[in-house]
Amino acid sequence: MTRVYTVKSNARRDARKLGLNPDLVVPARGGGFVINYPDAKPAKKAKSSKAAKKPRKVREGDPKKDKLVAMLADWTSIDYLMAHLDWQAHTVRGAISTAAKARGISIERQRIDGVTSYRVAG
Repeated sequence: MTRVYTVKSNARRDARKLGLNPDLVVPARGGGFVINYPDAKPAKKAKSSKAAKKPRKVREGDPKKDKLVAMLADWTSIDYLMAHLDWQAHTVRGAISTAAKARGISIERQRIDGVTSYRVAG
């Protein structure tokens, strides 16, 4: 079955996507445009699947996150963490969350007089 395009530029675009010369687009009998394939239709590209993706590389140690976990040995305010890691508050909170999940530790949070502090529980 041949696809009929109403606009010539769309047919030329699809021809290029299929690896064909866009000059192969010709007017169709009933109106519109079709791609005039030379001999046979080109093979369709295989769709990529999630299983075919390469596994993500895992870094062996992240110096800033290691430093963050070390700083959380005792109650540490978020302002102190921001100043020493040169991160914004949302970055510190995200790093605490991901570091806790990755290392299998739990983090305690307390808020005293409007100052949020964190530490490693246990």
